[in-house]
Amino acid sequence: MSIAAECGQVLDHLMFHKSIVEDDSGDAKEARIASYVSMVEQMQQGTLVPSDDPFERSVGMVFELVVQQKFDPWDINLIEFSKMYLSRVRKATELNLIVAGKIVYMAWEILKLQSEQVLMRVDRPETVELMFDGWEPQHLDLFVDPFELGTGEVLLHTEELPIQEKIRRRSDRPVTLIDLLDAFEEAKKESDIRQELSRFMQKYRRPDFDDKAHKENLEEDIAQVWERIHRCGNGPVPIADLYSSGKEDRVTVFVSILFLARMGKLHIWQEKPPFGEIFLEVKVPFDIAQIEDAVAVANVKIEDAPVVK
Repeated sequence: MSIAAECGQVLDHLMFHKSIVEDDSGDAKEARIASYVSMVEQMQQGTLVPSDDPFERSVGMVFELVVQQKFDPWDINLIEFSKMYLSRVRKATELNLIVAGKIVYMAWEILKLQSEQVLMRVDRPETVELMFDGWEPQHLDLFVDPFELGTGEVLLHTEELPIQEKIRRRSDRPVTLIDLLDAFEEAKKESDIRQELSRFMQKYRRPDFDDKAHKENLEEDIAQVWERIHRCGNGPVPIADLYSSGKEDRVTVFVSILFLARMGKLHIWQEKPPFGEIFLEVKVPFDIAQIEDAVAVANVKIEDAPVVK
């Protein structure tokens, strides 16, 4: 059978359901089926252009599989269809794999729920209406034929009781193409709701708090504090003299001083622990001091040279 004939079967299936929808005056579903009909007609004529919408591409792939693999639109083998659909999804690089996977999963989930509802209706216990509801049991023997009063004794002596087993008929409702498309549409609605909820949560989400209370660039902070210390001159310097602004600056100064002390450039102490004033003093190695003194003496005149006491 040619592709045109297969598309004709799909169109007949869609037009049948469209006529039912028109009788039920379902405008939204009628418009949706009309878009399906247009898609299949373009496929039949070979003029179908791939859409940019991931959902429309997924629906187009459904029609391609039904036409090319010659699935019966009135009875689709859902197992085989899912295998082929997932195989096509893996090969299609231009398809949104996340949307396609979510649609397939949700379609399975919706059809599974429909099957469970059918089974619940089948397994529902039968209700038996009594003709003599409200009558007293001791008076029911009036309706028994006197010649059949010994039937109970005969049943007690038989090897097998004449109990007929309940006949359970399987409810094999075929999955049609329109059922599969409806499941895809429900999956699309669920996906849209989740995306809208995600956008809402992103918009009104509380800001993420950093685990660091102090934003720092350690090398720059140490360099700035080292410059402040040099501006204070030689000798002991109270740490409070290095503060310039609020709490964050105090944290910067304190952390930088600890690093400078660890590097051997400062000597820090506290007079009265734990709440006394903290002092610091620059520690310069002896050889560095000699070099610095020699450079200083070479650059100044003799009369301007400081007198060492």
